[in-house]
Amino acid sequence: MRRILIGLILTMLLPVTLLSQEERIYTHHSDIVVDTSGVIRVSEKIKIFADGDLFKRGIARSLPRTRTDSENKRIKIQYDIIEVYKDGVEEPFFTEREGDYLVIYIGDKNRLLNPGFYEYEIVYESAGQLGFYEEFDELGWNVNGESDRPVDEVSCNITLPNNTNILSYRCYTGAYGSTDSNCNSESSTDGVFRASTQNLRPGEMMTVYVGFEKGVVAQPKVKETLASRALSLLDKLGLWFINMIIIVPIFFYSLGTWRRHGVNPPKPVVVPQFEPPHGLSPASVGVIYDEGYDNALITTSIINLAIKGYLRIEEIENKGIFSLGGKKYRLVKLKEADSTLPEEESLVLKSFFSDNDEISLGGKYNSTVQKTTLNYQLELNRQHNAMLAEGDNHKYKVLPWLAMLVYIFLLFLLGRNEPSELYITLFGIVLPSFIATAILYTIYSTIRKRNPKKILSVSISVAIIVGVIGVFAYFPINRLSSTAIAMLIGLPIMVVGLALYSYMIKRDSEEKLQMQADIEGLKMYISLAEEKQMQFFNPPEITPEVFEKLLPYAIALKVDKIWGDKFEKTLLKSMQTRDAYVPVWYAGTALRPVNLGSNLRQSLASNITQSAAKPRSTGGNNWGSGSFGGGSVGGGGGGGRTGGW
Repeated sequence: MRRILIGLILTMLLPVTLLSQEERIYTHHSDIVVDTSGVIRVSEKIKIFADGDLFKRGIARSLPRTRTDSENKRIKIQYDIIEVYKDGVEEPFFTEREGDYLVIYIGDKNRLLNPGFYEYEIVYESAGQLGFYEEFDELGWNVNGESDRPVDEVSCNITLPNNTNILSYRCYTGAYGSTDSNCNSESSTDGVFRASTQNLRPGEMMTVYVGFEKGVVAQPKVKETLASRALSLLDKLGLWFINMIIIVPIFFYSLGTWRRHGVNPPKPVVVPQFEPPHGLSPASVGVIYDEGYDNALITTSIINLAIKGYLRIEEIENKGIFSLGGKKYRLVKLKEADSTLPEEESLVLKSFFSDNDEISLGGKYNSTVQKTTLNYQLELNRQHNAMLAEGDNHKYKVLPWLAMLVYIFLLFLLGRNEPSELYITLFGIVLPSFIATAILYTIYSTIRKRNPKKILSVSISVAIIVGVIGVFAYFPINRLSSTAIAMLIGLPIMVVGLALYSYMIKRDSEEKLQMQADIEGLKMYISLAEEKQMQFFNPPEITPEVFEKLLPYAIALKVDKIWGDKFEKTLLKSMQTRDAYVPVWYAGTALRPVNLGSNLRQSLASNITQSAAKPRSTGGNNWGSGSFGGGSVGGGGGGGRTGGW
């Protein structure tokens, strides 16, 4: 009866006991047997308490696939996983290569662990773990590896073959690189070494070194290749040295070439212009001022053709439940193109009306519209790309770009042994930062009415800087290796430096600067709201003819509302009515001058985009791609990480 009562009490107390437990690694014990062939057989027994936080299905044991010897040469490690048990019963597992690690996932991916204690045993053989020196051979072994959970006790037994005489041994505990010796260790005459320690915090390990007499274990013959020598040399130099030999010379190269070839000539003085400068068309003004093509520029050519009497713009009633008030347009040709038209306007007139004297915009795909918009962009690029690209100095960017590619390659090469958590954290911050910066920069450019042409370089630079700051904030500095710190400092310097140099090495030609200054003068006249400020320059009277002549230019410079408001105020003074102006080249909803330009720009651009967009195929399996001494913790073999999944 008493036994039954005690059993009931223990059963009732068990859930309370489990709730009071902290998820952790209670013991990590390794039995290591060294064979005369150089192969070692390892049996790791890991006891954990799981409550579903880190240890959900089981444990994940990461083993490094390479190690560095005393001469900083990279040694490849081989593993053969023999048996895996949980509580003495065979447990399913699978392995994956993740970076420079072989990860053993133990457990059933379709079954979660109940809260409780579990003991796992991993049995594997490994080659390439021993070090061979002139007077002795040695096994260095990082027993437990890093973990995000505390470890109550770590211990190991190392058995050498044929009762080999142990010449020396050492034991270290703490974080990577620590030389603390807070552990108990001893050796016996039969070639057995034992070590143990207790109460390791997250990220702390126990590493042991056992030196023994030569000749007992056969030393493998290693054929050294040019690639292995180069890799060993890079490992010896380290990333800090790489930073110095790449970043410093590139800095002085960039500074020197910028001073000789990238400093812009003085900008011309901007003087108000009352006529289109240099006889430029509205589309040409937009391309030169923004230094690039904008899809909405074709609307300036259409409106300019209408104002000059070559076509008429007619608004079509947009019927239908889902029209939501959107407008459609019909363009009607009034006369043929002649030699007075700019090339791109002549192209629009001839291409749109190659078959008929009318063309509808919006609603459905029109191959004529698609072909016209493509040829229109090509024509403007033909006219202005050479002048805009003059002074780009692309040849001076070749060396920095090659240096960047080499540097990134070396980053991956020298940083291959850094924990995957570092890279996951870095890219986990960089990616959303890149997206957020791109969105914000696009919004900013839209508000400023500018083309976001530097969006890629700006977004990458900001994202890298934010990512590096985030990693330094997330990781304690003592958890970052010297290589990791060198990478986190060198990478943003290279990326931001290259983006800045690519922008600064460009030297604008005097012709382009003069044109942009004259266009700025036209914009000054169009957008200056206070007419009294312009009286000194004797501007022309703002008549309907002047308003219409400069309206396409105001649209190209994205100041059409200001120009319309300026004209409207002039009408109010002279005619005392807002309805006195009715353009003969436009038939549709009556619009106030202040809204005429912006309304046409937005509506026409939207209709042209709809008509030029080829419908996507909905059949088959095609996916649309769019247009767009001694030693320290962490030395030797073993190690890796012990975590959960």
